[in-house]
Amino acid sequence: MLTEFSKSHFSNKTKIVSFLGKGQYGKVYMGYYLNQNINQNINQNINQNSLVVIKICKLNSSRIDEEVNILKTISFKHIVKYIDSFIDTGLQYIILEYLRGPTMYDYIQDNTISEKEALHYVKQIAKALIYLNLKKYISW
Repeated sequence: MLTEFSKSHFSNKTKIVSFLGKGQYGKVYMGYYLNQNINQNINQNINQNSLVVIKICKLNSSRIDEEVNILKTISFKHIVKYIDSFIDTGLQYIILEYLRGPTMYDYIQDNTISEKEALHYVKQIAKALIYLNLKKYISW
């Protein structure tokens, strides 16, 4: 249900399928990115028939600009891939890879996982955090 924005707020570069959630800076949707000129160097598996995540934010946030700049430089198997970003209809759009399946939160709420499976996920998360630390986006 698209109650968070009226359809007039959506760019003609996207086709929204469903509302996923919202954060501090914007709303997040699942849909299609209709850009004919998708940069194949960014993600060779994305085309107009691929579901993507569409994050829609208000303009004038340096945090959003910083997020886009960071996303453009990240390439790691355990971190969602950046596809594109643009400004249209007075809003900032960030297009990201869509990963099918439940969120990790939903998965662990609905399933009993073994220690071995939990360790598998913890290792993936740790590897992603180490990668971000090496890129100097986080520190500890």
